[in-house]
Amino acid sequence: MLDTVHVFAGLAIGRQIANPIVAFIVGIISHIILDAIPHWDGDKGKKYEDREKNGECKRVLGRQGKQIIFWDITVTSCIGLLLSVSGILWPDFPDFPSLIAHLYTHPSLIVGVLGALLWDIVYLAYLFYPSEWLKRFTLFSLHKKIQDNETPKKIPSLLFQGVFVLFFVLSFILW
Repeated sequence: MLDTVHVFAGLAIGRQIANPIVAFIVGIISHIILDAIPHWDGDKGKKYEDREKNGECKRVLGRQGKQIIFWDITVTSCIGLLLSVSGILWPDFPDFPSLIAHLYTHPSLIVGVLGALLWDIVYLAYLFYPSEWLKRFTLFSLHKKIQDNETPKKIPSLLFQGVFVLFFVLSFILW
């Protein structure tokens, strides 16, 4: 899944679950469940490139991978800004101290998002700093196994993920 889906799932979880520890754990579980749904998040073989340097082959983000991350962050930021300006996510927008106070009094919001993104954050860290410790920490084989399902076509899958984002945003607004 694109991280936009995970971010708004984490926000919805944090909004519904007041206990930050439980919100974090449910966020982690939501990531596994969402990644188990067949989805498009880049064409296999195009997201990453193998580069050779000093006789070592290293896997790095390719052009498509960088574009996916750019647009994923852009869409997430735009929706987050819309929710902030409307007062839903950030009640006293643009008063920055009020955002800090809101997150301090509602820690489950940020912790739910962190839980929902944890696997991808650690995986990205592994891509930049490959180490056996990070590989074990991410339960690498389990995460890959969950994500290596049949890759559906790009447009229907992106629309499907858009419906998920809409569902999570609406649940965040309405409940």
